[in-house]
Amino acid sequence: MDIKGQKIRSKATGATGTIEGIQGNNVLVNFVGNTIFPVPIETLSMDEELEKAVREELNSVNAIRKTSSVTRNRKGIYTERHITELDPDDRVEFYRNVDVLNECFGTNYKAWMTGSWVLNNKYWVWFPKLANTLKDEPVAHGCTNVISGDWNTIIYDDYKDGPEHAWNHPPVKLVFAREPNNGPILFRGVYIEDEEQTSYKHYVSKRIAKKVRFIGNPVFDIEEID
Repeated sequence: MDIKGQKIRSKATGATGTIEGIQGNNVLVNFVGNTIFPVPIETLSMDEELEKAVREELNSVNAIRKTSSVTRNRKGIYTERHITELDPDDRVEFYRNVDVLNECFGTNYKAWMTGSWVLNNKYWVWFPKLANTLKDEPVAHGCTNVISGDWNTIIYDDYKDGPEHAWNHPPVKLVFAREPNNGPILFRGVYIEDEEQTSYKHYVSKRIAKKVRFIGNPVFDIEEID
């Protein structure tokens, strides 16, 4: 069950609201307009099936969190989250590039507006914005990024006039791609360029690992688990 948008009621006041997500050990509830509050699940009234789904989401999210760093998401809500492992199957959501860097890599940036970040001489982080399809999505900044349904392949096509872009990054990239239509940023895995399929202004990357562990705080290396 998708808990977002589900209706709940406050046991204390009887006010009704909708669930917006999870923050730490609390449920984010929209009670009035766009005013969102973190509320303990014990203070909310909901049916048995929804309560089970919410508790499962709380357990899943907090299994990969430690309260060591404070960030703020796009709704202006401060959260405490330091992620030590990531698995694409968990679909952990981020809203800004800087949230990825601060929460996963232990940086303390106020903002990060570029589409890449270098960790060391082996790994770099890439923040592509995904298109729906090559034909249906308008080309943004002269390029299009498309990911396969199984997330094992990412294709980057450069339609800009002029010479081919020079990639001066380390060989292995951790991909945090934003969903189409300005959706959330999701970790997709660890990728390297497929030199056989890559051609002029057409870059094909293949996934070589899914789950990763971040080493150090700040992070200085990556362990590819699966």
